[in-house]
Amino acid sequence: MVLVKSALICISDLARSLEGRFSSKFEEALTICFAFMRKNIDRMIKCQIFLTMADLMVSEREKASKHRKEILDVIDLGFQGVVDLQNSSSDDFEYAEQLKESVIDFYECVSASIIDIKVGCPLFREHFKKLVWFVILTTKR
Repeated sequence: MVLVKSALICISDLARSLEGRFSSKFEEALTICFAFMRKNIDRMIKCQIFLTMADLMVSEREKASKHRKEILDVIDLGFQGVVDLQNSSSDDFEYAEQLKESVIDFYECVSASIIDIKVGCPLFREHFKKLVWFVILTTKR
């Protein structure tokens, strides 16, 4: 799992440093992230996937906008995972907080990327209700 996490960090670093010149590898990198998200892998890798995808969204705004539905589905998975973890044993609290931070960082990058596009995104506006639900559920003490 260390190799997978290192590869994801490398993809993040490349996407950030190449600023828009990562487009030839964007689709492949995003496909890898989507595939990992669907697998039953180490949970700390899930946090890194969200962070890697965040960097991908910022680096390739135009291409990211074409994947709005899939991206919002991944965010939904993250939201549900955090809520489920917070409702389970206290052993998962620290991980739930890390996952929550990763999902929110990803959401922030996605919203900045999609809103930057002049096309707009009604799908994203509708999804905002889920963000409100998520914040309410995860900040209750």
